[in-house]
Amino acid sequence: MGRILCLLCLALFPHVVYAEVGAERTGRQEAIDLGAITPEGLALCARGDNPALSIAAAELEKAMSQLTLAKRSLFPSLSFDSLIAPLPRRRLLNYCVSETSSLSGLSQVVPCPNQDVQDDARISDVDGMGVFVRTSATLTQPLYTFGKIRHGREAAEAGVSAYRALTQVAQRRFDQLAFQMYYGLAVTKRAQRVFRKGRRHLKKLRKQIERELVAESGKYTSNDLRKLGIKESELGVASADVESQRRRAIQGIMISCKVPQSSEELTLKSSKLKPLKVTLEGQEEYNNRAFAQRPELIAAQHQVMAREAQRALALSNFFPDIALVGTFGFARGTSADDNPDPFANDPFNVLGYGAYLGLRWRLNVAQLTSKLQASEAAISKARAELEGLKMQIKLELGEQYIEVVRRRETLAFRESAQKQAKQWVTSTMMSRSVGLVSVKEGLDAITAYFTSALHYDREVYEYNLALTRLWSLSGDDPLKMIKESTP
Repeated sequence: MGRILCLLCLALFPHVVYAEVGAERTGRQEAIDLGAITPEGLALCARGDNPALSIAAAELEKAMSQLTLAKRSLFPSLSFDSLIAPLPRRRLLNYCVSETSSLSGLSQVVPCPNQDVQDDARISDVDGMGVFVRTSATLTQPLYTFGKIRHGREAAEAGVSAYRALTQVAQRRFDQLAFQMYYGLAVTKRAQRVFRKGRRHLKKLRKQIERELVAESGKYTSNDLRKLGIKESELGVASADVESQRRRAIQGIMISCKVPQSSEELTLKSSKLKPLKVTLEGQEEYNNRAFAQRPELIAAQHQVMAREAQRALALSNFFPDIALVGTFGFARGTSADDNPDPFANDPFNVLGYGAYLGLRWRLNVAQLTSKLQASEAAISKARAELEGLKMQIKLELGEQYIEVVRRRETLAFRESAQKQAKQWVTSTMMSRSVGLVSVKEGLDAITAYFTSALHYDREVYEYNLALTRLWSLSGDDPLKMIKESTP
């Protein structure tokens, strides 16, 4: 009897473990009412301020930054360079009209007298040190890129959609963990209630045996009292195991929702553990909904779209970029003479600007061909992954649908067994008062009662979790479905 109870209690709570802290952060930590915990409240609380959910949100933000970059590629780009440096004195040669004429009879223009051409035409070493300032700017406005900007934006948009869908996947996983913690805590509380009733029945049976032994009626012996003591010990062991599982479930809730360990006792909004009331649809309807709204499938579809856009971008790289370019240049040297000749090359005193139509074409055929080939391989891989995911979803849904049907049928049998066991123990306890029941019959009835009750509660736990998994696999929102299905 004791071994059966211990094994049963261990089997009841395979999923009631510490909630793994890590999944997605979608916003601030939702406050949870410790005195009225609900499945949806626990799920929303577990979503907030969670490291893994924060990672998913960060990946989504990173993808959105790529989209921002792709959209703003249409804007003009500006490059700006400026410098300031010391400049030694630069003197220009002074020219004068020579009194002597050339062979053609025209006067000559020559450097004025008293100037050393070899020295004065150059920058002097240290005399008259000044400051040189130079600034240049180039404004480039893309006009036509043969689809590079458009395909880059399409790839970024598909990436954002894929990461947004993957964020929903992380949310659903944490929702499932929250449901396991909630129903796990509920089933432990129900088990404790069953054990309390079992102790009361055993206590009444003990008092009856002790009275009969004192009266020496001969109905019971001291061995019957020992048998009863063994059953009470076994019940105590099973009760202690359930208490351990209850504490683990509470600790998992506290960790997930960042509840201080000194907080008040957690209380469920409803102390009753009841199966969710739902009309089970046909398997094909769940398949159709999954293919239309399953987040993993949506992410895979957008991944294919992103790979196709990247292939188009790789093909566009074979063509040039056409842009409108505007330039501006300014230079000023405080220690350099400004040349009055408009045709002279004077890098120390200049002001210029202009605009032109430019074309840039980087045609590295080997590299571009390699990137195009790699993008085509990535498309093939993404499409194969999409088809494989569809097959996996259909298989998972089929298995989970069969599991829900089996749990529902088993639940009906467990409910019938519980009712019959309750009637049996009631009848046995009534007969006990008049001494018509042996110790073995009384223990058998009590054992059957709380064993059937524990089995029923466990089946409710498994059935509710199976339904939430079916909803998740079909792409439905388990929070919404639980709220609509809670009796």
